[in-house]
Amino acid sequence: MEPSFRDLKGLLGLEKGMSKKLENLEKRIAFMLLAYAVGLRIGETIRDEVYRGKKHQAYSGLFILLQHRLRLRLRPFLRLIRLALDRFRAIVQGPVLSPA
Repeated sequence: MEPSFRDLKGLLGLEKGMSKKLENLEKRIAFMLLAYAVGLRIGETIRDEVYRGKKHQAYSGLFILLQHRLRLRLRPFLRLIRLALDRFRAIVQGPVLSPA
């Protein structure tokens, strides 16, 4: 667990510039968690749409986004980003209940 957390801190840039003020630290960590969630969703969408087959679940979405050197044309790339952000928006907003 410890090496994984250390690797994640490095990938997200948390090792550099940690603040001494608690408020700034909380803001930075909140921003990093939001970036992590969006990056994970984008990477998982790329994984699900581009990498098909048995091994596509072997990699995390964030690993695919940050480590794989995927080359896509602009239109397919923008389609994947829109799809990922729509999926992220659906998670954040959740189902909207209409009044009875």
